[in-house]
Amino acid sequence: MEEAIAMTITSTIDDRIANSKYVGVIVDETTNITVEKMLITYLTLQHKGEPETVFIDNYVIPSGTAECITTKIKDVLSGRGIAMARVVGLGSDGANVMVGRKARVFTKDE
Repeated sequence: MEEAIAMTITSTIDDRIANSKYVGVIVDETTNITVEKMLITYLTLQHKGEPETVFIDNYVIPSGTAECITTKIKDVLSGRGIAMARVVGLGSDGANVMVGRKARVFTKDE
């Protein structure tokens, strides 16, 4: 039963992503109770003329480096059929890995 519900929700989200001309990406690096690095990912899209934010997943990542996070974001977008040309924004909490002066996700995605 849970799988059927999850598949329906995922299908609905995938349809909305496909029908949205542009998307925004919202990410945050976290650590779970077992001290694994995680990347929680949301997309903001347009649905029936209104902005809508949808949860995508909370992914385990091997490290919290800008390179690793950038690679994961690109993999997630590609897996959902989203070309980088459709991405119009990237939101984060402002951590150095996201917006710092040296290695940062925002520089790599620009």
